[in-house]
Amino acid sequence: MRPRDAALEALAGLALHKLRTGLTTLGVLFGVAAVIAMQSIGEGARREAEAMLALAGLTRVIVQAVEVEGGGPAQVEENLRKSRGLRVEDAEALRAAIPGVVAVGGRKTLKVEDLLPHALDGGKAPQVVGVDRRYFESGGVRVVEGRGFDALDEKDAAAVCVLGQGAKRRLFGGAPAVGRQVRIDQTWCTVVGVVAEPTRGETQVPGLDLADRNAEVYLPLTAALRRFPADEEGEPEVDEIVLDVRSPEAVTGVAEVAERALARLHGGVPDFRVVVPLKLLRQSEETQRLFNWVMALIAGISLLVGGIGIMNVTLSTVMERTREIGVRRALGATRGDVSALFLAEAAAISLLGGLLGIGLGFAASLGIAAYTGWRTAVAPGAVAAAFAISVAVGLLSGWWPARQAARLDPIEALRRD
Repeated sequence: MRPRDAALEALAGLALHKLRTGLTTLGVLFGVAAVIAMQSIGEGARREAEAMLALAGLTRVIVQAVEVEGGGPAQVEENLRKSRGLRVEDAEALRAAIPGVVAVGGRKTLKVEDLLPHALDGGKAPQVVGVDRRYFESGGVRVVEGRGFDALDEKDAAAVCVLGQGAKRRLFGGAPAVGRQVRIDQTWCTVVGVVAEPTRGETQVPGLDLADRNAEVYLPLTAALRRFPADEEGEPEVDEIVLDVRSPEAVTGVAEVAERALARLHGGVPDFRVVVPLKLLRQSEETQRLFNWVMALIAGISLLVGGIGIMNVTLSTVMERTREIGVRRALGATRGDVSALFLAEAAAISLLGGLLGIGLGFAASLGIAAYTGWRTAVAPGAVAAAFAISVAVGLLSGWWPARQAARLDPIEALRRD
């Protein structure tokens, strides 16, 4: 029997029992849809983590100030004697001590009580931070209007500022911002530049906080430290130091050298931590890979159930059509012809279920994203794998009933009612 003839006969046979065929198809349909939907969640989470970590910079090493926990007043006094926290001098020391570092920039978040003009429409006020001019090189911040800070701004602690795109919209709406005045507490600052929009909003990645840089107002670090002195004794001079490395291969080595150098400079006081976004990305990828496998296994159970349904229905069909099989064999049909007929029916069910399942999987992925706000992404590989597995499940499930049908004795089959 030619494949085309087997396929046409299989479709005709399935059409005679539409309800049974439809119910059997549902098992494969939901299995494929579940695989695609689960994989879309995992793929979306992976891409989100990659995007956020790429924003932090895969060729960067980030040193963050942390609060030392534990210990009484005597221990606190001892820690302050050994280390005054993360400071500008640390950035200078790292710049001089580590070869292969392109740029080193510091950052300080300020506690501001008043900001004028107020955010439009009563929105959240932008965050004010102090950065040195090298931060625009090492921090992944790109000036698109006006200019950034220069050496003279830093030397004079100039009352100038640079706005993020979000901060510009919140303070001035769609009007030009360069040359306008912003009052930060009692200090009036002139806007000299606007930076590109790097993020969609505030996001967190395990092991690394990514602030909403889009809604920040930048001051020269010297101006921030001089005009907005620390309120608490022992407060670190800077919150963060960013080191931009020449290549991803050198990141781990630079991080280790930076950690040892700062430990020595701080007298062993653990008031900082070194974060490597590249390492976090690799850890995230490994975790996500495990998650995808678990989700695929869970969803694959649905396909297994669908395969069992195909085998059950095909076996029932063999029993119902035993006399027909005997007639076919008596008229010259070979065992291969009989086997091909029932395999074609099983394949048709799995193909139909697979195609419908792909459509339902895409719809489920979009529905999950719309309802939960999660980012989902359907990978072509996941679709191909789910469809291939559904067809394989159908063929494997139909193989045993087809084999049983082919092995029936023609004479005994003709005697059946």
